Order: sequence, then structure tokens, then C-alpha cells
Amino acid sequence: MERGHVPSTPSPTPSASPNICETEALIVRGGRRFEPLLERELDRPLRQLAGRLPGATAGVFVTPEFAGPNGIADLVAVTRASAGIESRIESGIALVDRLALATVAAAVPIGRGTTAAQVEWRIGMSRRQVAGYLRELETSGAVKEVAGKYRRHPAIVPVGRMYAFEAKVSDWNRAISQAARYSTWADASGVVLLHPPKNLTDVVRHAKSLRLGLAIGDKWIVQPTIGRRANALHAGSRLLASERFIHSVGSLRHSLT
Repeated sequence: MERGHVPSTPSPTPSASPNICETEALIVRGGRRFEPLLERELDRPLRQLAGRLPGATAGVFVTPEFAGPNGIADLVAVTRASAGIESRIESGIALVDRLALATVAAAVPIGRGTTAAQVEWRIGMSRRQVAGYLRELETSGAVKEVAGKYRRHPAIVPVGRMYAFEAKVSDWNRAISQAARYSTWADASGVVLLHPPKNLTDVVRHAKSLRLGLAIGDKWIVQPTIGRRANALHAGSRLLASERFIHSVGSLRHSLT
């Protein structure tokens, strides 16, 4: 990853609101994107919804077909990210590119030291595994060891607020199932349907019970809810998703220089 400056406000894209900067997908699915052609009609509504997220007025980055740690979201939107992106890229530290590595990194505090044994206890890995991952993180500069205790570099944190969306024409049940998977690595996730289902009241109730957002076209019926990282694996998954997002932003910045 190259060092460089990331603008404080994203650049506009022709198909979206002017506060949106679109980055390239890291993984592209074979065949057509959005398998039923009708779902392509949701491209613009997805970006309109992203442009109205909390904090989006200061700029929002969006990545289609985002390969998260668990599933490929139709669109990921990240708000309040500019300062974190710049700090992360300027650090020059190699991407934390594997879930196990990200889980260990996330278990190491930034403001205080921790021992390898404490990391083992937090995440349930073996002593040998933790020692190996800590060495790798120390070599890259992601963590630093002093007198047997480790601290994480302050730039190695989840960047901004990450929202993951699943788009479907009308198959709300499948969409909710997929969006629920994204909630394990995004701060919030939601379902975007092209057409309202006949049992909308039931769908709304189901989405709320899972703390998922629900939109019909470009209108939120249920706003996405920011969740908390329930355990060390969730924290590692969120960090890995952020690192993949940073890679997509870094690729965009490189293409513009």
C-alpha cells in the first residue's frame, strides 16, 4: 500500500449524489451482477440511500460487490471515514488480510499493553497460534512489543461507520438472511427491495427483530441500526472488513494519481 493523501471529501460520481465516492469491487462475481435484470434498477436507489446515511453529508465511500469476511454485499457504504483512511494509508503498514490475523490484532489494545497469554484468553486460540500471529503483526508494524507486552498501532482500527446492503426485487426472506450475515462484520446492515412485499408488516417486524434496516426503493422503512461487536471474532471480522475497504480506497487513490 502506497503512502499518500486522501481528500477529506470524496469526489462525486456521475450516477449518484455529489457526496459519494465510488470505489472498485475487490472481487467480481462471474456472469451478470444482480442476477435478475430487474435488480439492476436498484443500483441508483442503493446509492441514494447511502448518500442519506448519518454522517454522509461529509462524504461517503461506496463499494459494490464488497467481499466481506462472511458474504458478498451488493453495496457497502462507509461514512465518517476520511480521517481514518488517511491515517491508515499514511501508516504504511501492510494490510491485515486474514481473519485470524485480524482477530489477534483486534484483541491487542491500543492504549495499554497486553501479554500474549491475555490475547489467548480473549480469543481462544492456542499459545503457538497467537505467538505466530503476534510475530507477523510485529514485523509489519501493526503491533509493538515492549517488555513482553503488546500494543496495537493506533491506525489499525475499523475505519468510519460501515453499512452493508443486500438488494433484491422481492425475495425479502433471502435478503434478510444474507443481510444478517453481513451484520457480523459491518456496523449496520440492511435490505433494499425493489417492490414492497404483500406482508410488509411482518417483514418490518422481522427486520427490526434482527436490527436490520429495510428500504423499498430509495425510502427507508426501517433505519439501519448500529450494532455492537459481541465478541472477539466479531471485532476481528469488523477490522478485516475495514482493511479490505482500505484496499479498495487505496486502489482508487492510486488510479487517480
